[in-house]
Amino acid sequence: KFFGNIAFKGPVMPGVILAVGLSFLERIFPDTIYLIFAYPAAWLASFFLGSHPAWIDGEIWIPLFPHGIHVIPNCSAYGFFCVLSALMITSLFRLKPGNWIAFLLVIPMAYVLTIVTNGCRMICAYQAQEMAQGFLPVNFHPAIHQAVGVVVFLTVLIATFWMLERNLSHERTCQ
Repeated sequence: KFFGNIAFKGPVMPGVILAVGLSFLERIFPDTIYLIFAYPAAWLASFFLGSHPAWIDGEIWIPLFPHGIHVIPNCSAYGFFCVLSALMITSLFRLKPGNWIAFLLVIPMAYVLTIVTNGCRMICAYQAQEMAQGFLPVNFHPAIHQAVGVVVFLTVLIATFWMLERNLSHERTCQ
């Protein structure tokens, strides 16, 4: 029942089951997950950067001058999708317990939000790395890339949680 101080019961359980189940899919279908999540985000990023994504040796590249963007499988943001889906389903089950229609809506909503967020992250990481080229040594560039990802993904998770909790507390006061 308990994992640390977290009780896995009530509305939290569907979110945990969903996150674990979705995470398991990545191990079974890694190439499909890469295609479904990385390509749309790369297309969105390339659209705003004025380019088109290309497949080179089975991976996605966004050709830009002077440096292109190599979108590797770890850049698919699938882990973010799993966490976001769990957060959303947990909040929705707290808002309307047992509402399985909400479960069906969470996956497409989380997918679209993941693609948009990941596309923004790719753009921000590229811009930050290009700016850092002038004043930071090359060995700092992975840290810049990682920091941008953390800031973008964490901001969206916090904003999503805040909006869902705001709706949840509004729903409670209206009853």
